[in-house]
Amino acid sequence: MLPVAAFIAISSFPGQALAFTQTIEDTHKMTFPSGQIISGQLSPASYLFEEGSILGVSVSAYSSTKDQTDGNPFVTASGTMVREGVAAANFLPIGTTVTIFGRIYTIEDRMNARYNDRYTIDVWMASREEALDFGSRRTLLEVVNLP
Repeated sequence: MLPVAAFIAISSFPGQALAFTQTIEDTHKMTFPSGQIISGQLSPASYLFEEGSILGVSVSAYSSTKDQTDGNPFVTASGTMVREGVAAANFLPIGTTVTIFGRIYTIEDRMNARYNDRYTIDVWMASREEALDFGSRRTLLEVVNLP
């Protein structure tokens, strides 16, 4: 398969840059600031991430509706109020800051347990219509800061 996009990412370590070509379909590949690339079908829970790690993820969007939550749709799993810049993921610790599509998000919420073994992230949107318009996409995520 031919690569569909090339990405250049700047790591959080001064003087280090990561550059590689990746097929968007490869959601089990990640690059660490040390230059190590890991690819395979291992469970996301088996990896320890570090600042500057880059990995392929599926990104979708959610909004504050009762059918998309187990509790109060306006309160995240970490106890904060939903707002722009909040994201949900099960494979990263609460409080992790990531960059997706050039925007910074903070992991403050969790997804349904069926996503435990997947590189899937949900970004919060103010309305159901915005979330549906966003849809689901595959892209690269960079871990900016760990709690």
